[in-house]
Amino acid sequence: HGTGVVLLDAPPNKALDAALLEFESDVQLQQDFVSAHSEPFIFDDFSWRFPGATLYQYLNYDAVISLGIAACAVDQEFFTGPEMHQSLLQTEFEGVTGYVSFEPKTGTRKSANLRYRIENVLVSDDVSNDEAIGFKSDVSVQVDFRGDSPVQELKPYVYFDNSTVAPMSLPEIDYELNLIPTSTLIVGYSACGLAMLTAIGWLVWTIMYRKTDVVRISQPIFLGQLCFG
Repeated sequence: HGTGVVLLDAPPNKALDAALLEFESDVQLQQDFVSAHSEPFIFDDFSWRFPGATLYQYLNYDAVISLGIAACAVDQEFFTGPEMHQSLLQTEFEGVTGYVSFEPKTGTRKSANLRYRIENVLVSDDVSNDEAIGFKSDVSVQVDFRGDSPVQELKPYVYFDNSTVAPMSLPEIDYELNLIPTSTLIVGYSACGLAMLTAIGWLVWTIMYRKTDVVRISQPIFLGQLCFG
């Protein structure tokens, strides 16, 4: 039984990976990096081992570069947060995760410049047992809106019924919003109109005979309120 998960995707960046590997083995670069901080002691127990870059490290790298380019683009040495934000909105460059640019209204990165993948998650008999069910996932589809063919199927997608045939779409629901019959509406509107005409008639009568003893005892203002109600 299969299902799918949509995830961000980025191809390995050989230049950045090579730079990280060089930094791992170059003691002088590490010392220069630590000495540039005002509190170098935070790196006392830090391990410089590079296990391999992940998507999140690529995204963090592009985020830091974005802030650096935006800060350098501000014309003055000292700037405010809003000035930095406006400069960031105008920042554009080719990053390790794709072309980096930002939405002017929300300030978020434009999603069309990112690559995505659909992981096909399946129940795996190899890792399942009587006590637990295990799963495996494979990349089934890659989506990249920057190319001529945005959607590329790498391997057949397995659906919930263990088939690679897409299930039929659910039929559109035909809503009937006119739930009150026409005859009932006619009766209701007629009764409403009759009640309004009767109230207007009694209001006119109350105004005409407001100085009589009977109407004065009943308080004309109160009778008018009843008619409006």
